[in-house]
Amino acid sequence: MSESFRALLIGVPHYRDQDIDDLPFIKDDLAELSEALDAAGYEVATHDVQETDLDSIDSAVESFFQDARDGETLLLYLSGHGIHHNNVDYLVPRGARTSSHDFRRRCLSLDFGSYVERSRAGNVVVFVDACR
Repeated sequence: MSESFRALLIGVPHYRDQDIDDLPFIKDDLAELSEALDAAGYEVATHDVQETDLDSIDSAVESFFQDARDGETLLLYLSGHGIHHNNVDYLVPRGARTSSHDFRRRCLSLDFGSYVERSRAGNVVVFVDACR
């Protein structure tokens, strides 16, 4: 069986909350990383930057791990603003509001252990580029 490599790239360049700075350079970062991974033999999917609300990102990540083939190498890349709370890291999705009573609950936990454990992937690499 030949080795199989897939990557999912997710970036959040724009935010609805005016108190959260946009990160427009993320679009270029995603394009450059996609090109490099493609050249290295990865099948690359880039998540739509307009669909970066909490549920959309979480669903894309879950599906990515669920769809793994036996022994496949998966690479997940996430980029945007992040927070750290009670020893847990989070990615801030497009629709998070700083005025929310519990801002952390409006963010995506970067603990994908349950998804990875149910996946048939042989190797999983998660890269996070998020200021916090």
